[in-house]
Amino acid sequence: MKKIGFSLFIVLCGAALSAALSAATLVDGIAAVVNGVPITIQEVRQANKEHIERATRGLADEQAREATMQMLLEGTHQKVEQMLLEDYGRRNRIFISAQQVEEAINQVAANNNVSRSALESMLADEGISMESYRRDIRVQLLVMQIGQKLSQEISVSELEVVSAFREGRFQRIPYADVGHVLIALDGKSDDQAIRIAERLHERIISGDIEFEEAARQYSEGPNAAEGGLMKDVRRGRLLRELDQAIFSMEKGQTTLVRSSVGYHILHLYDLGFNREMSDEDFSRTRAALLREKQERRLQGLMDELRDSAVIQYNLKENS
Repeated sequence: MKKIGFSLFIVLCGAALSAALSAATLVDGIAAVVNGVPITIQEVRQANKEHIERATRGLADEQAREATMQMLLEGTHQKVEQMLLEDYGRRNRIFISAQQVEEAINQVAANNNVSRSALESMLADEGISMESYRRDIRVQLLVMQIGQKLSQEISVSELEVVSAFREGRFQRIPYADVGHVLIALDGKSDDQAIRIAERLHERIISGDIEFEEAARQYSEGPNAAEGGLMKDVRRGRLLRELDQAIFSMEKGQTTLVRSSVGYHILHLYDLGFNREMSDEDFSRTRAALLREKQERRLQGLMDELRDSAVIQYNLKENS
């Protein structure tokens, strides 16, 4: 079964719930009341019908009851948060139209390289009705638009970006300081080149000659005059054979590697990460910081909405 994905800017996190329930109390058919507006148990059950059916399939009666109650509790918390967000949206003139929902569903199909009818068939195979899917998409679009509104209040400074990059908060790009001696194939047979390289490698390992001196005397590489030193080598910037060897070596290790150019004697002086920041690194880090701040702001908004609302939960867990 092909997995269906719908990537959103911000993801709404549901409330944490207990993993197992022994029993629950249903009060007057009302799951919860939010600012005087009731949420019925039937409403929650209907909204989570497919989820409940999948969660209870094949379970014994008692296990099925416990799983159902857990899904109802979870669904109630999600419905409460949905109502709070919808109320916030109305007060801030954020509305999701039926056309926007349909366009989003069509985009999901396009992102998964399937037709709309094929997407609907895939959902049906997973036990998800289009009514339920539209409802879920609508909530996610609402969260996304609220997140976009909140992003207008958020800024990310250049100093924050540079600091986050240096700390490796979102990506760690390996760098190396490495010594390099090249015995090129140009003008030599492979046998001649490997004999020279292996002999020189043995002399370096035994201490008969210092690496820097070996590079100055014998290397045909561009850094020979500097003792073969290549500083701040970013992973992915060298020949594949060299790149794989360098970033799998231990600090202080010396090794011999062959490439299409010739034979390379490598000595790893140091490893680090995120030493230099490209424009692409800056943009990627800034976007990650912005997402992080938006998620925190959205969570803060949810806390504010809960604190300012009058919420009564009637669907309760009994100890």
